[in-house]
Amino acid sequence: MKRRIASAVGALLVAGASLAAASSVNPPKPVYRVDSVSASAAPGAPNRLVIQAQGAVRSGGWENARLRVKTATKADTMIIVFVAIPPAPNAIVVQAVLPVKATVTVPMPKVSVTTVKIAGETNSVSAKILR
Repeated sequence: MKRRIASAVGALLVAGASLAAASSVNPPKPVYRVDSVSASAAPGAPNRLVIQAQGAVRSGGWENARLRVKTATKADTMIIVFVAIPPAPNAIVVQAVLPVKATVTVPMPKVSVTTVKIAGETNSVSAKILR
């Protein structure tokens, strides 16, 4: 009897570890497309910039959409990648292009930075920073 319980507990631990490993295997990936972008000073905090983006993913099951700030490649443009965590490869999900959105607040960039460019998997969209 004790062996059966120990075996069951061991099986549960192995299953739990494999589920945890499977969820950590899916790193964030760029969303399918970016539809719109806005970048403006935060209300009441002119030294903060609020960046919002809307886009789409290829299927259901994507999680934790966010904007990942990259280093600027041009002196006047802040580059940001719109990413989300895709579903597990064996997950059953809706096969439809679905909307996603994300917002990030960052320190206001130097005055020379006038544009925010949000990149997705298939396109990018730029917006002027409203100070």
